[in-house]
Amino acid sequence: MGRRNRIVRPKTKRLDISDGDWILVKEELNAGEYRDMLQACAKETPSSDVPEFDQMKLGFEMIEAYLVDWSLEDEIEGENGETTVVKLELTPETICALDFETFQEIQSVISEHVNASAEEKKAQTGKPKQEQTLAS
Repeated sequence: MGRRNRIVRPKTKRLDISDGDWILVKEELNAGEYRDMLQACAKETPSSDVPEFDQMKLGFEMIEAYLVDWSLEDEIEGENGETTVVKLELTPETICALDFETFQEIQSVISEHVNASAEEKKAQTGKPKQEQTLAS
């Protein structure tokens, strides 16, 4: 049996979403990215040593942690009245500006990706992966 590589290599995977669009996501987060995602979702709990997570933030933070690129576009009307189609820049502000249906779809597709990756790792190693419980 070979030794496993314990360093996360920056690999991506293209996932299709509705209307012919796609998102490009990280195959796996490294420990630092995972910690940052959790820290961004942590609630202040002065009376407890057990961290609590803001479920409202978790979806956004997961999207921001995993999403690398997308094909989403927008139409912008110029001063002359002509409409131009431009690729949307991937920023936290743009993610927040998405319509709720698109936000939910991206979140769902990323969650499915995370869960499928966790199941694949579990099948390979026989051990559950921590990310699986957070993406559910």
